[in-house]
Amino acid sequence: MPNTTPHLAPCDLSRLIRPRSIALVGASDRPQSIGGRTLANLIDHSAPVGELYLVNPTKTELRGRRCWPSIASLPETPDVAVIAVPAANVLGVVQECAARRVPFAIILTSGFGEAGEEGERAQEQLKDIAAAAGMRIYGPNCPGLTNVNQGLGMTFSPSFPHDLVKGPIGLATQGGGLGRNVMQAMERGIGIGLWASTGNEVDLQVADFIQYMATAPDIKVIVTLLEGIKDGPRFLAALRCAADNGKPVIALKVGKSEYGRKAAQSHTASLTGSAEVNSAVFKQYGVIEVDDIDELVDTAWLFARGLPGAQEGIGIYCSSGGTAALTADAVGTAGLTLAEFAPETTRVLRERLPDYAAIGNPVDTTAAILSDAELIEQTLGTVAADPHLGCVIAPIALDYGETTIRMAQTIIAAQQRCPTPIVPIWMSDRLGEGYRLLVAGGFAPPRSVGKAV
Repeated sequence: MPNTTPHLAPCDLSRLIRPRSIALVGASDRPQSIGGRTLANLIDHSAPVGELYLVNPTKTELRGRRCWPSIASLPETPDVAVIAVPAANVLGVVQECAARRVPFAIILTSGFGEAGEEGERAQEQLKDIAAAAGMRIYGPNCPGLTNVNQGLGMTFSPSFPHDLVKGPIGLATQGGGLGRNVMQAMERGIGIGLWASTGNEVDLQVADFIQYMATAPDIKVIVTLLEGIKDGPRFLAALRCAADNGKPVIALKVGKSEYGRKAAQSHTASLTGSAEVNSAVFKQYGVIEVDDIDELVDTAWLFARGLPGAQEGIGIYCSSGGTAALTADAVGTAGLTLAEFAPETTRVLRERLPDYAAIGNPVDTTAAILSDAELIEQTLGTVAADPHLGCVIAPIALDYGETTIRMAQTIIAAQQRCPTPIVPIWMSDRLGEGYRLLVAGGFAPPRSVGKAV
């Protein structure tokens, strides 16, 4: 099947994702309203766009800026209309946008396909209006679009100002809450450059954003959370494009049980499909399927730091014998392989580590050398540079204050000298300064051996 799926003509989303002009319809001076929050995000927390037009027929100005009564009255046609008006007024605004030939409309408003028969009829009307005018619709029932790498938040989310760590991961979701949960992995040092949360997908779908990210130069890894797949060929074409461009896709698909399927249907009116069929298709197209958010985040960040190469063996570097054994057990249970060190690696470890240290794989330096940061950096760097390794796991069992701070510093220094990803595991519930150093260094430490492996 993968070899026979036709390539579908992708939609050019560049003017949606990097607009030169934006109209906010429903701009408001009520700070807790959708229009008020979106206005604050665009004015106070976003990088300047070419033009930002505020549209509200009851106002002549907001925040010291001119307010226009309608889309039709604007001096130019904006690239994007962000619509933040009540559901009863959305169709009229969309008709105005269509008449003005606005290329893209982001509909933040809820109350459509997820809200019963009347909402479904209104959603079909949205689709017909847009199709007749050649306009593309994003949403409805969505939190908006966040382009972190460009510093642009076309969103009403009050969390937008706090989730602004630029990075190489692209995120495409249907639901907003879980998507924001992934965005807040930035607290662990992860950078997410673009988040599209497509809501009811009356027109634009997750597939369109996977397709865009597949060729976007600032995105290395694509992450998607799916409730349903509305257009199979379109989705498969996007996966093929990602594979052709060497962009790994990490997917979390909800709706694997009857309970989950019913919940997804009521949320964004998504039909989830067969979990078995979805998983089989993912496997055919090289998509990495995960089972929870932690796994999604950890997997995506590891791929962002380094793609798998010819060598996939794992090295373990630790100062606790019990922790080294626990980690080795997890590697073996997962069906992964501990690498056999090259002779040069073994020679350096034998020369540099105490006689009572274990210099095979896993390496157990013992706690006796934790006071010698230079020694740890040299030996960890030697392990990470071993030609037989694809990555190094460095479990940190507990927070020892200054000692653990030095360990974090040596991990950071060793990583700067070698391309092989080092994955520190912060196992302690005490999140000390060492943990914060690793986060600031972009390591996003997993919190358990099982999750890391």
